[in-house]
Amino acid sequence: MIKLILIYLLFTFSIFADNTAVTIRAGDYISVSMKEDEDVKYSGEVGLEGLIEVPYLGKVSLVGLSEKEAEKKLKNSLEKELYVKATVSLTIIKRAPGHVYVYGAVKAPGKVDLPPDWNLTILQALSDAGGTTTWASPSDVYILRKNLDGSLKERLYIDVTKAFLDSGGAENIQLLSNDVIIVPSTTGSASVLSVESAEVIVTGQVETPGIITFAPGEQRSFLRAIFKAGNFTRFAKKDKVRLIRYQAGKTRKTIVVNAERMIDEGYLEDDFEVLPGDMIIVDEKRFNF
Repeated sequence: MIKLILIYLLFTFSIFADNTAVTIRAGDYISVSMKEDEDVKYSGEVGLEGLIEVPYLGKVSLVGLSEKEAEKKLKNSLEKELYVKATVSLTIIKRAPGHVYVYGAVKAPGKVDLPPDWNLTILQALSDAGGTTTWASPSDVYILRKNLDGSLKERLYIDVTKAFLDSGGAENIQLLSNDVIIVPSTTGSASVLSVESAEVIVTGQVETPGIITFAPGEQRSFLRAIFKAGNFTRFAKKDKVRLIRYQAGKTRKTIVVNAERMIDEGYLEDDFEVLPGDMIIVDEKRFNF
């Protein structure tokens, strides 16, 4: 009776082990050897394309296979034309570190490391990136997922609001290594993709003239720059604000902006993106007595 129980436990364990076997990923450090020929061996990383170089076989793809499945694939390939018998041993020595990338309207855009078990949801990734900003559009988030060769495989649209309300639902998607999460702004501004802070200069008739800093991912707009500088003074010539921009080749360009129309008359659609290094000059209006 005891013997039967032990056999049952061993059988159950073997099934469990097979079902939970980890698979080989690009960047994993593996060791391969063959009992019958010591020259058939490999020790190193699995390449970014999922390939390793095996003597006599050349490049072999092993990504997505378990250790046992990879051993069987190598054994079959070696026995097909080269050896009568090939006993192959393959071991994953060290797991590759995984990352995803979060850009856009989040407080800390950039790289987010996957945990050791590689289980990371989009809500967890956004949390690790500091959460979304107040100008984020959570219903328009999307994930760029790539093939092994770096080409775009698919674009997945996610409503983060729904994911937050139901963290166990389909919207709270499990991420894969090298996924790129884009969190657009409510205005669709490209500046939120920046991972660096940006500075513009605001001078003249504003309450606090000087260098204005936009945080990484923050929407950079003309009106925001004015408000960051404390807004206009009562002497400001708001209908003809000058924006000085130096383009490639040091070409100087002057843009005249009617900020009075935006602020006093509510034409917010006239607002536009400012670029790092722009200078905004607010002249003093003239009084006729």
